[in-house]
Amino acid sequence: MEKKEIILNGKVIAYSLDYKPIFSKDEILESVNSMISKMTHVKSDGYMFSAPKKEFEDIYKFCSEVCKSICDENSIEAKRFTLHKWISVLRSNPVQPMELDPENNEPTYHNHKDIALRSGNTVPTYSFVFYLQMPNNLSGIDGHILLKDYEGNVLKYLPVENEVLIFKSDIPHAPIHAKNSTHNRIVLAGDFRIDNSKNIKTLI
Repeated sequence: MEKKEIILNGKVIAYSLDYKPIFSKDEILESVNSMISKMTHVKSDGYMFSAPKKEFEDIYKFCSEVCKSICDENSIEAKRFTLHKWISVLRSNPVQPMELDPENNEPTYHNHKDIALRSGNTVPTYSFVFYLQMPNNLSGIDGHILLKDYEGNVLKYLPVENEVLIFKSDIPHAPIHAKNSTHNRIVLAGDFRIDNSKNIKTLI
């Protein structure tokens, strides 16, 4: 399990790993699109679910194991944990409008700690993203993810397919759209939520 440290301003802001899923990209896409097609009530680009399909169950198992190992390396007790899971789709045809901050017209950042607090859920320790499909025909920072550290420094990072990114859940980040792409950016994402106080089973 070889991790690459992604450094911003002399500090680790994220970890990167390569992972080859058990199923092929086409098989996973078919399963993902089938799941999404049944969620007609969802109006956002995030499709939450509880149990992963067999075609991508191994991806979530791998990501949870890496999050657990990072906790161990940093002396964070994680005997029990759950995963909050979702599929995120940034659409290219038609182009999905980019969320911009009305004050400065810059990309709108978010972090998963604040989202959890607003929704009354357990605050996650780490968040992860598996890049199943990346956009093409990129220009400038199209397709990048922006990661912002606690001092406001910004890292522009271009992931590749089959890459896993893991970062602390309070790190502000923003995915950049790709207006000239011929296909969507599709990721399998999740939050690693530690709960050592409850007698719960470890879930993936």
